[in-house]
Amino acid sequence: MNFPPYAWDKIIRRSLFNDVRYPDIERAEDECALLKCYLAAQSVSVIEDPLYNYSVTPDSLTWSRITPVEETRRLIAYFEDALGERRSEPDAQKALTVARVLAFLNNAQQALVVGGDSARETLRECRKGFTYTQALTALRTNRVFGAAGVLLKTSPKLYRVLYGIYIKRTYKM
Repeated sequence: MNFPPYAWDKIIRRSLFNDVRYPDIERAEDECALLKCYLAAQSVSVIEDPLYNYSVTPDSLTWSRITPVEETRRLIAYFEDALGERRSEPDAQKALTVARVLAFLNNAQQALVVGGDSARETLRECRKGFTYTQALTALRTNRVFGAAGVLLKTSPKLYRVLYGIYIKRTYKM
């Protein structure tokens, strides 16, 4: 089962947060806290019916600035640390690989949307943030993330065009 890594669409038992603190990371800090909650949970239930209307605006924190790539590296390091001993398990390795690809894709997407002087360098660094092998591993686990990763690695120009179409259709931006 696929769980989106965002806090806004979850109801989490308060006791799971007893030892969880949001880290000092400006982007995706909810993913960090959720990972620890998932690891502490005995079970997870999913309700398919949408109960929340999520909207995106161009001036939101996610879409209005480019997160420094170093912050994305810190995010991946947090995930690795949070998994602890489980990190060597095959499922954990796959999850880390997909998380790595997705984190750098999100960073690249910010660069594409925001643009500006640092966008080109951010895209270059994001392409270096994961390997082709990792993109292919992500492809086997999550076709959309994996395909986007392969495309970013092989053809950033085509990736830019297709991602632009995607956000116009999905987010009306």
